[in-house]
Amino acid sequence: STLVGSWSVYKSFVIYFEFYVITEIDDVYENPIHFPTITLCNVNPLSTYEGYEFAKRILDKENITHPYYDDKLAYFLPYPPAQTTVNMYFSKSTALQNAMMLNESSKRLLGQSVDQLVYACVFSNAPCYMDSFKWYYHPEFGNCYQFNSGFDSQNQPVPFSKITKTGKRNGLALLLLTGTPYDIYSTSVDSGAHIFIHEADESPITSISIDVPTGMSTNIVLSKVVTQKQPYPYNDCFSELNTPEAFDSVFYRLTLQQGYKYSQRDCLNIAEQDYYIKKCKCAHFGYPPLNDAPVCTRVNETACIYNAYMDVFFRLKLNVAFLADCPLECNKTSYLYSTSQSSFPSELYANVLLNETKMQDYFKHVNKTPNVENLRSVISWVSIYFDETKRTEITQEPAESLIDLMSSIGG
Repeated sequence: STLVGSWSVYKSFVIYFEFYVITEIDDVYENPIHFPTITLCNVNPLSTYEGYEFAKRILDKENITHPYYDDKLAYFLPYPPAQTTVNMYFSKSTALQNAMMLNESSKRLLGQSVDQLVYACVFSNAPCYMDSFKWYYHPEFGNCYQFNSGFDSQNQPVPFSKITKTGKRNGLALLLLTGTPYDIYSTSVDSGAHIFIHEADESPITSISIDVPTGMSTNIVLSKVVTQKQPYPYNDCFSELNTPEAFDSVFYRLTLQQGYKYSQRDCLNIAEQDYYIKKCKCAHFGYPPLNDAPVCTRVNETACIYNAYMDVFFRLKLNVAFLADCPLECNKTSYLYSTSQSSFPSELYANVLLNETKMQDYFKHVNKTPNVENLRSVISWVSIYFDETKRTEITQEPAESLIDLMSSIGG
C-alpha cells in the first residue's frame, strides 16, 4: 500500500508540474448580441480629383511620368516578371507616405467622403444615416468610415448598436460606390471596398479584413468567439496585459500607448517599425509612428523599406526576437466569418438606380457615362450579419490544481 500511495503522489506531482489544462467549448446564447465595429474603406485611397492631383504632384517631384510604366522605378527594384506591379507599389507607397504628413482636413480631400462612398445604409431593417459613421484615416486605404465605433461623425459618444434577431435583414446592409474620376492615373490595381471587422477598442489595422469587389453582392456571415486561456506556465500567453508593469518590454509599453486594447499583432507592428527606422532612417507609413521618426517620402526610401520588409519576411531569427518582446494575450474576442457572392445589380435594378437623380449626379462627379456596364464597375452591395445570437466560449482550467495536489498527498 505504501508503494501504491507513493506512486499516486508521484503521479500527482507529475501531472501538476506538466501544467496540463482542460479545455471547454460552450455555446452561450447572447440576446441582444453586440454588433462589431465595421471599418469601411475604398481600396483606392486617392479617389478624388484632389487625390489625383496630389499623387501626380508627388510623382512629378520624383520625375516619374507614369505610376505603372516609368523605367526609373525599375532602377530601385528591378523585377521583370511583374515590373508594372512593382512600379505601382512604389508609386502608391510614395504618394501615401507623403499623404501621412498632411493635416486631417487635407487628408480628407484625397479620398471619398462618407456620402460619396455609402449610397445607402440599412441596419436592423431601419435606415442608418451618414452621421453614424466616424472618420478614420488608414495608412494604406486613406479615408475610412467606422460604423458602431461608439462615436458619431462629430466624434461624440453614442450608444453601441445591438441586435436581437439574426439573418440578412437584421444586420448591416450597405450600397457602396467606389469609382474614381481619373482611373487612367490610379495607383491601385483593383477596385471595390475593403472592410475590417473588430471590437471598438481594437485597431482595425490588425483585425480581420475582407475585400468586397464591384459588380457583386457580398454576404458576410459572422460568428463571435471569446477565448480565455490559462496564463503562463500553462500556455505561452499572459493575462491582464493592460498596465505598463505587466510585461517588461519597450515594445509592449509602446503598444499600450497607441490607445487600443493590447494585442500581440499590434506589438509586432511596433517592433517592425523600430527595425525599419534603424534600417532606413525613416518610418514605414503603414506602421504606427515611433520616436518622432520622419515618414519615408522619397522613392529611394520606399525601396529601402521594401528591402527591409523582405528581411523581416525571410529572417526567422528577427521574428523570434520580435516575439520575445511582444507577449501573447490569453483573452481575446474575435469574429469568424463566411462569405457568399452573386452578381449585382440585375439589369432591371441597375436601370432603376440609373434613373435616380443622386446616381446621375454621381456619374457626373466621376466623369463616366451612366450605363449598366459602368454602374457594375463601381457599385457593390454588402450584407453583414449573424446567423445565430450566440457566442462560442473557449475556456481553460488546470487539469490538476494546487488543492488537488495537496489532497492527493494527504494535505
